[in-house]
Amino acid sequence: MKRWILLLSAALVVVLTLVACTGEQGPAGPAGPAGEGVVSLPAGERVIHVIVNEPGGGTTTDKLAVPEVDPSKISAGYIYDPPGHDPDKPNRWFVEVYRYSPAAMVAMEGDQVTLKIFATNGNVHDTHITDPNGNEVLVDTWVTGEGGAQLNKKTGVDHFNTPRGRETTVTFKAGAAGIYTMTCLTHAPSMTASILVLPRP
Repeated sequence: MKRWILLLSAALVVVLTLVACTGEQGPAGPAGPAGEGVVSLPAGERVIHVIVNEPGGGTTTDKLAVPEVDPSKISAGYIYDPPGHDPDKPNRWFVEVYRYSPAAMVAMEGDQVTLKIFATNGNVHDTHITDPNGNEVLVDTWVTGEGGAQLNKKTGVDHFNTPRGRETTVTFKAGAAGIYTMTCLTHAPSMTASILVLPRP
């Protein structure tokens, strides 16, 4: 429920921003009389910068008992270092999580969606994007080179990697309204991001 509220709130902000900044004006000004001032939203390119990171934190067993369940057994995206992993601090335990930031994005139906994904953590992130019907989306992808060069470009692939220290560009057409899901299969099921594609007015 919270996820839907977040996605709908983000969508509302984007729509209101587009309405305020785009479109034809009616005879009475930006608002115009009822039925006038129609907003024109042609399909375009939606560029979104995404970070792959691994925030974490730790404590000691005298302050908090270790988890009842090893978090890494719940998801490959959860990392757990139990007490004893650091010989100098034998009572300390530590957890981390792989994630996308932002994890909720918005585009419009018909947009060419371009994700510029920079990973600060993780050498391998085997990733795919699924459409609102759960089908894998074919994407074009490349690593950004000097001066914007497209290195190792691949066209029409259903899986791609976003390795550490590189900006990986991924582009696809949002052909239908609904929620597109980007999942890192290396760190599933917790490492996901949603792209809410709104119907075009």
